[in-house]
Amino acid sequence: MKIFNLYSKGILLAAGLFTFSGCGFLDFTENETTEYYASDEDTDFVKTLGSANTITLENVKGKTILYVNYNESSSSTVSSNNLRYLSSSTGLNTSTSGITARTADAEEVTYEDTELKEPAIKHFIPKSDMGKVTASGDRSAVITEPRFSTVSASDFTVGETKSIFVDTNSSISSFAKKTATLYAKNSFCLVWVVSGYTTTNSASGKYVNTAVAEYIAEKFASLYNHERAVFGEEGELLIHETSSGSGYISETEMKDGDSPTGSLVNIVIYDIGNDYKDDNTSGVVGYFYSKDYWVPASNSTTMAQYSNEGKYFYLDSSFCNYVSSSSSVDLNSVKYAGVKDSEGNSIASDTALTTLFHEFQHMINYNQKDYGSVETWYNEMLSMLAEDMFATGLGVSEDDAPWGARFPAFNSYYFTSGIDEYRTDDLTVYSYSTAYAFGAWLAREFGGPELVSLISQNEYTGMDSIRNAIYELTGENLSANQLRRRFIQACAFRNDFAAANDLPTLNKDAGGSITEDTFTSVMNALDIYSSDYVLSDTGVSSQLGPAIYKNKSYPGSVRVNGTTYNLSALRPHGFQIHYAGVASSDTVTLNFTSRKNSSEDVIILIQDEFDNTVN
Repeated sequence: MKIFNLYSKGILLAAGLFTFSGCGFLDFTENETTEYYASDEDTDFVKTLGSANTITLENVKGKTILYVNYNESSSSTVSSNNLRYLSSSTGLNTSTSGITARTADAEEVTYEDTELKEPAIKHFIPKSDMGKVTASGDRSAVITEPRFSTVSASDFTVGETKSIFVDTNSSISSFAKKTATLYAKNSFCLVWVVSGYTTTNSASGKYVNTAVAEYIAEKFASLYNHERAVFGEEGELLIHETSSGSGYISETEMKDGDSPTGSLVNIVIYDIGNDYKDDNTSGVVGYFYSKDYWVPASNSTTMAQYSNEGKYFYLDSSFCNYVSSSSSVDLNSVKYAGVKDSEGNSIASDTALTTLFHEFQHMINYNQKDYGSVETWYNEMLSMLAEDMFATGLGVSEDDAPWGARFPAFNSYYFTSGIDEYRTDDLTVYSYSTAYAFGAWLAREFGGPELVSLISQNEYTGMDSIRNAIYELTGENLSANQLRRRFIQACAFRNDFAAANDLPTLNKDAGGSITEDTFTSVMNALDIYSSDYVLSDTGVSSQLGPAIYKNKSYPGSVRVNGTTYNLSALRPHGFQIHYAGVASSDTVTLNFTSRKNSSEDVIILIQDEFDNTVN
């Protein structure tokens, strides 16, 4: 699922994503709630409090001191009542006159309440429940004969029609066969447009024309081999469902006649969710659904009964016409006026363009992880990293690039979702922002596209996959806890200070570029403290970078779609940055309240003074 900045875009994509149990390696087993040992990571600039209440810092005069509440639990929140705060100090000027921080009463824990406008988005996570897919070594060979003639792109004619299962309601829970017409093709893909969503005029609203379909086909073909070189190949085998609900993999491949469209990727364009309205609101931008890799039993009651039996993903027709540069003052107003090239021809939007490669990653991932289920945040992270490494070479606008779309929400509300958590409520948008920020840092810290390629193609998922890839590429055996803590540092240490002291940062070129088919994947430095990434309609519109809270201050609640969400509890693997003060002497002693929850730790970060105010 791909989702954009809640405020500036109001767009969302979805993909077939499910939970997968990763394997361990190199005896990397760790207890997430076990106390973290300070000696593992403490430096001149990073200190961990552990179970202690007091810490003394030396040689820090003139330094700005931040502290971070961090939740080591993978499953439980920590109430704000159980979070430690700075109760007293010596040698520290606690005035916030030199820094912009979210404010609170100096003597009491207080909260801020935010009313979020109802976003013009919807999110959809396809349901699995497709039955068990046996491990590679146990795959049955019951199906041995092809069911169709072997086909290639030359066997299809632009203008021909085909019946395709598509969703028919806004919850994407109902499906029906609709007639679709082939509008464009090449040796890699077929682009179908469902009847009722085409125009012979310029593309706009929910209607696309031939030029848009051809543009989509051309762009997808241009990076098809490249994305496969980076992430691995998509699956070629269909899963034949059995009446018992289990499944086996046919030895007959799609390209050899087990699919009516062979090994070609089908891109189906229509109004996803049937939700386009005249007031220009819409929802899901696109999705991949693993049901299409299944052949249903004659009496199937699973989602396999709606399978299109091939390689399919779906693209919303209105978002093909999305104008991201809209100057509307209403940030929740989404415009679908259509996009044109320099010669006046209709083309697909950058939103649709990035969607092609985001959703293709999901299709590839389904095969790379052996037709299994994976952690949602992990799969989404990989798809957003596909956008990251392709955006610059494709000329995608800053607004539609993942950093422009996701950093503003992350900077303002990073504490709303844990680092490797996926929320399934109205605040899902923040899980995407956090997953992208974490992945973007990993890539820039440990090896760029080369690292991403190893993550995608190894046999693990989630944090095990990430740790294994880092170990293979760099030889560093880092725990998941260490990675999360280093990411927190990258969110707090300012760029120049991080660079001068070899500290974690997003603000460096990743290296590890990959070139295939004349295209080169690159991941350039990102300045998370740029004024470009300030969420303008929140209470922190004057603050650069991830929000810093004053001592004793915690977020309160947000209200979305009529539901109030309390944000004061620290999410699983979540964190929150606080301002302690500026050291007025070489020696500073910090006294914190007593630890009430063993999963909560306090990380002390020491750096040069900085200005985080928007000019």
